Order: sequence, then C-alpha cells, then structure tokens
Amino acid sequence: MRGTPGKSNYFYKHGLGKKGPWNCWVGIKKRCLNSKDKLYSYYGGRGIQVCKEWLEYPAFYEWALRNGWAPGLTIERMDVNGNYCPENCIFIPKEAQTRNRRSTIWVEVEGEKLTLKEAARHYGLAYKLVHCRYRKLGWSLEKALSTPSSRKGVA
Repeated sequence: MRGTPGKSNYFYKHGLGKKGPWNCWVGIKKRCLNSKDKLYSYYGGRGIQVCKEWLEYPAFYEWALRNGWAPGLTIERMDVNGNYCPENCIFIPKEAQTRNRRSTIWVEVEGEKLTLKEAARHYGLAYKLVHCRYRKLGWSLEKALSTPSSRKGVA
C-alpha cells in the first residue's frame, strides 16, 4: 500500500508498521520540523535538524536497532546543540536523560552534585514537596530537605 506521511497508510508503505522506535522517530521529526509543535522552539526553532538519512523511517529503524534501542529507552543527543544524526545520538534510560534538561535543578548535598529530584529521594521526601519549598517558597536547600513532611502518609 502506498501513502504519504500523515496518512494512516504511511505506516505500511515501508512494511514496518508502527513497531520499534516509531514513536521516538515521530517525536524527533515533530520537534524539529513542525513549527506548530509545542517543543519546536527548543529544537527546530533553534536550528536543530534531522539528518537527511533519518527523514525516512526504515533508515532510522535500522540504525536504532543496531545502536541499542530497546523499549523504555529514549534518544539522547550527545551535543545538545547538535543535530539528530547517527554520530550525535545514543539511546539511554529516560531517567538518565532527565538529568540533561535545561530545566533540571542541580544542587550540592554533602559534597555531591545531585539533581533536586535525586536529593529529595535521598532524604525520603516527595520531589514536588522539596521543589515547592526550595523554588516557590524560597526555603534554603538544607531546610527544604531536612524538614519532615507535615502531611500524614507523605514522606
């Protein structure tokens, strides 16, 4: 069956359907090529491109399988200002990728550099509670992490 991107029969044009890293590939293209996508300004809007080879799913699919794609992993650009291309991308666990976001809050706890989320987990507190205390209420990091939760059933 023949088709074009955006049409339901496109999934079958290449014989792969929506299997494997399909959602990853669709996300990359949306972020970089669709100016109406909510994340476009962080990717395509600042010049991040998808290499020509990956504009078609079969090429991306083959590369992904040869380079460690597995369910639960996410694609990571090693150079955050670089393009989506074979020489700049790897697959990593989603949790590891969240450490690389621009919005990640880094703190130093007991001489160790941690994300605020990791620090909250270390102290047995809910991240949302610590984030609210530290960022919204302006508490010191020490106070935000050392004050027990006053709500029953919350860490």
